[in-house]
Amino acid sequence: LARLTLIAPGGVKSIRAKEPDYEKMPPADAPEAERRAVVRRNLLKLMLHHPDSADAEAVDIQYENIRNTRFPSIRVSRGDYLLDDLRRIRCPVQILLGEHDTKIYPSHERRLAHLRSALPDFRVDIIPDAGHWMQFERADAVNRALIDFLTGDG
Repeated sequence: LARLTLIAPGGVKSIRAKEPDYEKMPPADAPEAERRAVVRRNLLKLMLHHPDSADAEAVDIQYENIRNTRFPSIRVSRGDYLLDDLRRIRCPVQILLGEHDTKIYPSHERRLAHLRSALPDFRVDIIPDAGHWMQFERADAVNRALIDFLTGDG
């Protein structure tokens, strides 16, 4: 690898102290509108910062993600492997975090300090006014940060 960007990386169970506050999906035979409403509310609790970001397109994307999940991704995101992975990286690393990412517990500063225990030197870009799905919610800012890192010196 020449450079590596991690966008809101998971795999840091060792610093996580609480379970996410999400609603369970209604049964498959529940009305579609009810199921979509739960998807939207969960997007706003866990993924998106602005209510207007949880529009029909975002709900469609997440609803499709839920329907097509083929493996228990929660095991990956709630695992505790990222520090070991970071210790093996030998190229410049960028970490992108949404300013209002509710999955970063207990704070951005504590999460970054925890990651620096494994990899002391990496670039951090906090995407303003964005939640966990920053690449959806603030695509222009994410793209600028990526381009700057991937084509620059640091």
